[in-house]
Amino acid sequence: MSATLTALGSREAYRLGDFNLIGRGEHATIRLEDGEVSRQHATIRRDGANYWVVDVGSANGSYVNDVALTTARVLHTGDRVQFGRSIFLFDQGTTAPDPDSQVANTKTQWGNPAAPKSRPATLFVADLKEFTGISARLSPEQVAGLLAEWYMDCNMILKHYGASIDKFIGDCVFAYWHETAADVCVAAVQAAQALRAAEDAATSPTRVLVREQQDIVLDCRIGLHVGEVAIYGQRHQHRAWRCREFGLSY
Repeated sequence: MSATLTALGSREAYRLGDFNLIGRGEHATIRLEDGEVSRQHATIRRDGANYWVVDVGSANGSYVNDVALTTARVLHTGDRVQFGRSIFLFDQGTTAPDPDSQVANTKTQWGNPAAPKSRPATLFVADLKEFTGISARLSPEQVAGLLAEWYMDCNMILKHYGASIDKFIGDCVFAYWHETAADVCVAAVQAAQALRAAEDAATSPTRVLVREQQDIVLDCRIGLHVGEVAIYGQRHQHRAWRCREFGLSY
């Protein structure tokens, strides 16, 4: 059974795919007729068994259990998700874990923090060059539109080349492969080339508009790390990575 968002009141259920854009715009996966919802309001992205919700610069914000979203957050069955005036209940589509086992696991995690583990990995970081300056020239809706369109490109391209997306952070995406084999390195380079090429040939509405009206073209810069990394203890399903060669943390 797939995950769903069910509207309170109407009880209309929206089945979630791997990548979902919520908003009023014609390209939204979940299109809401709500005047307080932006054209590109938020995204929900599946990564493995988890669904991550991100507000993409909406005018009125997004909320999970009445707490404003300021960064990406994993959704859990029963979470109350709000976009504008529209309120939904999230259902993971799987059996909820036993509460007693959750308490026991939490005690174990806090009482016995895991030591860092070293393993080979290929890390992929993409960042939009000078996006702060670009966003200052655009309306909030245009900024949200640019990011939503870029997020969709990142999601499609990185998944195509076998990467797992760890998180989106504003104008940056961090993804990884659990290996450093030759075919994985080739896939990482091809993903970087494809993401760069996607900007040159972009035909999505907001990017076409800002290119024609203000001569703005997104410039995606990409860094790759191939080698040993230290993976720190996971808490609330967040990973901490450290690239030993470069001394970078994500």
